[in-house]
Amino acid sequence: MKLFFLYIVFLLVILESQAQQFPVITSVDHNFYLINPACTGKENYSVFSMYGRKQWMGFADSPFTQSLSGHSSVSRIKWGFGGAINNDSRGVIRTTGFQFSSAYHISLGERAKLGLGATGNFNWYSLDFNKMRLYHPNDVLLQTRGKSKIVPDLSTGIALHRDDFTIGFSMVNVLASKVKFDDQFQNTQSPHYYFHANWSIDFNESFGINPTLII
Repeated sequence: MKLFFLYIVFLLVILESQAQQFPVITSVDHNFYLINPACTGKENYSVFSMYGRKQWMGFADSPFTQSLSGHSSVSRIKWGFGGAINNDSRGVIRTTGFQFSSAYHISLGERAKLGLGATGNFNWYSLDFNKMRLYHPNDVLLQTRGKSKIVPDLSTGIALHRDDFTIGFSMVNVLASKVKFDDQFQNTQSPHYYFHANWSIDFNESFGINPTLII
């Protein structure tokens, strides 16, 4: 009885619930370009990376994320350019994204530069109801057995770079685009904010540490 009472109180107290809209990327500290377009082309060489992450091993249709990205700089004009292909599937939902980034780097002395960047995102959202176990298989709302939608959006960022540290701030989903399949299935992509910083500390030629902060 006591447990039942606590359960009722719990339901009454909850006014709103929120869920994660972006996949978790664990290799950002090696490539800040993945979360901040201002880091596009910040190196004096080209950077290419592949990323894959499988969660909840042993569960069918568990979250699975893959990413292929690359960016480079044109030092003569102080511009950086890059692009990425991302795929994130979780259950009946799949998101495939294409992004194209550009950043301009302003020199601040011999060692530091300030990057200003933007990314154009094109995300393809799809629902596959064939993967669902329905209580009412003939529900008229699900007769199409699948829905898809292409949604554009924008990301912006600023970052200060030096040989031994990087600090930056970015905003993803600036336009807060709506993913609307129809009147029953719709969702607004909330803006996400990232703050990141890292510092390379070399104690000698063969040993050093690289503390990183991502919020």
